[in-house]
Amino acid sequence: MLLINLLFTVTCQIVVMITVMVVAQRIQNEDRMLRVILARIYNNFSIYPNRPERKKIRNFYRMALKNPVEINSVVELGVGMALLPTCVSVAVSYVIIMLQFNHTV
Repeated sequence: MLLINLLFTVTCQIVVMITVMVVAQRIQNEDRMLRVILARIYNNFSIYPNRPERKKIRNFYRMALKNPVEINSVVELGVGMALLPTCVSVAVSYVIIMLQFNHTV
């Protein structure tokens, strides 16, 4: 019974972690696409240099560049698909340390 509860808990944590990583990566990708689209719109408005919208788009683009959307964890670790190798390496290190404590390795 204890093993089933442990497996259920670990499975739920993995599912939640992967979901968070995928959503955070999508948000970062959308932020990049927003900057690309704003740059294209600004370039299209360059033929009308006196339009007030051009200045607003330029300011919005600069703001998007200066303040990118980032989702960070509690320890200021960026959340996204780059977090997956970090989690795997921490888990492997933990397993190696536990094997060394048991004098298996």
